Amino acid sequence: MVLTQYGIRFSEYQIQKQQQVAALENKLNHIVKQQSKLKAAEQLQKQKAQKRACQGAALRKSGSQPKVLMDAKKDKASANLSSKSKNAVKREGELIRNKQQLSSKLEQTKAQQFYLVQSDTAKHHKVLSLENVVLAYGTQKPLNFQVFNDDKIHLAGANGTGKSTLLKTLTYDIPVKAGQLHCNQALYYLDQHFALINNELTLLDNILFYCKSLDVSTVRTLLASIGFRKDAVFKHAALLSGGEKMKLAMCIVSNIESTAFLLLDEPDNHLDLESKQLLAQSLQGFKGGFILVSHDKYFVESVGCNRQIGL
Repeated sequence: MVLTQYGIRFSEYQIQKQQQVAALENKLNHIVKQQSKLKAAEQLQKQKAQKRACQGAALRKSGSQPKVLMDAKKDKASANLSSKSKNAVKREGELIRNKQQLSSKLEQTKAQQFYLVQSDTAKHHKVLSLENVVLAYGTQKPLNFQVFNDDKIHLAGANGTGKSTLLKTLTYDIPVKAGQLHCNQALYYLDQHFALINNELTLLDNILFYCKSLDVSTVRTLLASIGFRKDAVFKHAALLSGGEKMKLAMCIVSNIESTAFLLLDEPDNHLDLESKQLLAQSLQGFKGGFILVSHDKYFVESVGCNRQIGL
């Protein structure tokens, strides 16, 4: 892995990255145009060679020129065509190598994006209802609020107020101390370790397990969109980095049959800058709702929360 030090502000870094991507895309477009021109020139040469061959055959048949002269012309034309063909093959090889190098560099430079299966947005409905709920740990003030399926909520509060406890209470992992909790939809708890993922399964099998309606071809397309191509889809989840697990987890919940509602417990912790940006983009475009715990103000703003609950 090669580390690049920029030494500039984040806003300037974003502009510089966009410029790098644009420059690489321009170079790739130029190579594609050169390949098209080369193919057109090769086709023209073949057409001219066929025309000369037909003319030579006609002259040979008419007997108007000596056979020795005709053979010499034919040999010279064949040698010229062979030389041009070799040069064209060499040039095409150079263009292919340059294209592969630029494509690889562009893939590393350009921010990845999630390819999400399109489905109808679920009707507006209530997901959670808390009536005088007192948490087992943290704040002892009774909680009263409702959550709907399209809510994107930032759960705020100082350390120790019970943010993680509340999320685990919503999934019934921690019982309420008092009050009533009603849940009308499946909830998916995602923390910085992305425990949703089965480490014993491959990337491909993890998505197939959760997203029953997807076929293998579609899943491979989804995985390719987040950087897992060819045999990489058979990699076991236990071998993934934090950023890679984030991509896999978001790919799962973004394509689950019924639009999921997420409980996000500081999922941006320990992610590198690129992974954090990708997570923010995917949450911003996520069709379902979520409750997010994060201390990163910039990250919270980036995901587009439309509501805040404070403890």
